[in-house]
Amino acid sequence: GMSPPPVEGLGSWVNLILPRRSWTYSPFTKQRKEVSAIQVAPLPSLHKNQSMTKTWQMSAVETVELVRSGSVSAAEVAEEHIARIDAVNPRLNAIVLRTDDALRKAATGVDSGTLAGPLAGAVVTTKINTDHAPYPSDNGIKSLRDNVPGTVHPCIKGLLDAGLMMAGRTNSPAFAMRFHTANDLHGETMDPHRNDISPGGSSGGTGAAVAASFAAAGMGSDTCGSIRIPSANQNLVGLRGTHGLSSRTGVMPLSSTQDIAGPLARNVTDLATMLDATVGADPADAITKDNGTHIPRSYREALAGATLKGRSPENEQRLTGHRTCWPSGRPVACRCSPRRPGSARRRPRPRCTARPVPPAGRRRNRPCSRSSTTSSIRESRLTL
Repeated sequence: GMSPPPVEGLGSWVNLILPRRSWTYSPFTKQRKEVSAIQVAPLPSLHKNQSMTKTWQMSAVETVELVRSGSVSAAEVAEEHIARIDAVNPRLNAIVLRTDDALRKAATGVDSGTLAGPLAGAVVTTKINTDHAPYPSDNGIKSLRDNVPGTVHPCIKGLLDAGLMMAGRTNSPAFAMRFHTANDLHGETMDPHRNDISPGGSSGGTGAAVAASFAAAGMGSDTCGSIRIPSANQNLVGLRGTHGLSSRTGVMPLSSTQDIAGPLARNVTDLATMLDATVGADPADAITKDNGTHIPRSYREALAGATLKGRSPENEQRLTGHRTCWPSGRPVACRCSPRRPGSARRRPRPRCTARPVPPAGRRRNRPCSRSSTTSSIRESRLTL
């Protein structure tokens, strides 16, 4: 790949975001190693011959179905993900704290039946700025390397209760304040697709881990794009929920009015399933107290049969003469003049009378509003 030119006098960090390319000039640029393209998991789909597909290539829902059917064991899922992380993570530095023992222990619980849930058997990662005892929440800061919280973030607890097995803690820029994932404690995270673009941030470690198939999904946090940017850079599905949808307790604060934790996944079904396990009221966070009034029973169930293909208010008005209220399906009043289905008649535009009509063969004048404004300016200048 191309090497970024040196930048003088612009401080330690200068981020230049370009279309389909993101250069990051940082103290880690000189230490950057050449990262060859790695095998990225294909789009999730059920294969007829499952023996030809590794479980780390599958979605969370597919993995859960295989574990439930007995086609594979949770222990096999855990070992295949550990082997995948061993082979690729040294080149990416997406997971900065391995939890192999916890992963194997959870797999044993799933196989024995003591750990059950809608996501039992799937693998997940968590971000280093969210509390997950007994692992440190250092947020990429050297002085916090031994900061071990005494609690578990409510979203992470919900995922573990749903049966997810954790593969490790993912990298984040210091204080989760950058659009590129690098810090002095854990170093720089590389993009799994190319070595000359940024994985994004601040949940770039989670994004790179999910894109490289270290886990089927992962938890990130978002203040000003920290879930959305890595999702866009890694071709993932990420969701920053409405403020108050999930608890802020256990996320290292950056902005109390903007901070929120959220999932990243490789498809919408996995994301909706994770959302079901992470949203809800938290007594420790007052902003979530009204969640019970507007959270649906299940986001994943709401996906069944839901499609917007060929549907839009404009199309329905053009075909039926009225708009339809979604999702009730009832017609609503429309201020536009009714017309027959399929009719393409338009109201005639009023002729502009501010300027005389130009003679035939001459170029049409500019719109009257702009011309009249220009004329008034010229008149004022002549007056002065």
